[in-house]
Amino acid sequence: MMRKIIIAVIIVCMVIVAVPVLSSASPDRVGAEITPKTPLYLDPVDEAVSITKEDAIKSAEMSIPDITIRKVTGGLIQDHVYGKIWQFSVITGEGDNLLVGIDPKTGELDFYYGKADKKTVTREEITVDEAKQIADDYIKTQNIKGELLFDEVEYRPPRAKDLAGKYSVHFWRIIKGIPCLSDGVRVGVNPETGDVMSYQKTWTMPEEKIAVTAMPGIQDSQAQQIVRDLMKEKYSTDITVISSRLVWVDMDYLTGTNDCHDIRLTWWIRFNDSYLQENEAEPGSAWIDAHSGEFLKKAYFV
Repeated sequence: MMRKIIIAVIIVCMVIVAVPVLSSASPDRVGAEITPKTPLYLDPVDEAVSITKEDAIKSAEMSIPDITIRKVTGGLIQDHVYGKIWQFSVITGEGDNLLVGIDPKTGELDFYYGKADKKTVTREEITVDEAKQIADDYIKTQNIKGELLFDEVEYRPPRAKDLAGKYSVHFWRIIKGIPCLSDGVRVGVNPETGDVMSYQKTWTMPEEKIAVTAMPGIQDSQAQQIVRDLMKEKYSTDITVISSRLVWVDMDYLTGTNDCHDIRLTWWIRFNDSYLQENEAEPGSAWIDAHSGEFLKKAYFV
């Protein structure tokens, strides 16, 4: 009798142990449903891109100055700014680790970052004008289909003692004679060697979807007064206008070039107010619809 009880207990224990084993078996055997993982990269065949991965890598090596590619990882991704883009992590023979973006339709270089900020002791720093010329010459090698206008050269100090800092040279994209706030080209230039360290082209605004004229309906002075009145009414502060200019603004920025776009011609007003002056912050910015006079938005640190 005792022998039968022991055998029964052993059988029950075996069944209890088997249950979790079965529950972790393959879904086909237990009827569970699995959620497929989203792939990290898009399939170039499904996306019907014009530029293959191999051609994109060749384009990167041809477009980035003074590099030899030693190792590449990456693929076709969906980016919130560029849309579909070949994005690679590139290790070069010169010891740099670059992040590179190539347009999958045209093969054009959209960006690269990561070239070392090499510091030297054998050459004096280049001038602002030289940095601008270096950037301009490099942009010409990229064969950009569109009009650009020089904006500014900004010096950015070194991030560490043994680095060289950077000249950041910015060019506006021009549409119908007016700068586009979201688009343009920025080139990083080493201030000691004159090497091009980084490049970024942003070209998101679909020109064919601009439904208004480039001729403003209100004048600069009227737009400034709208900002003064609003800041006085809402924030009880007076402002000092620093600058104003016409710019294109896409109110649906980053929706994708095939989606809806609300593109406005605006007066971009940069200003100081009493709060900012007390806190030594960057100037404020306001955008006024240049046709209707509507106050569109306000921001700081632009």
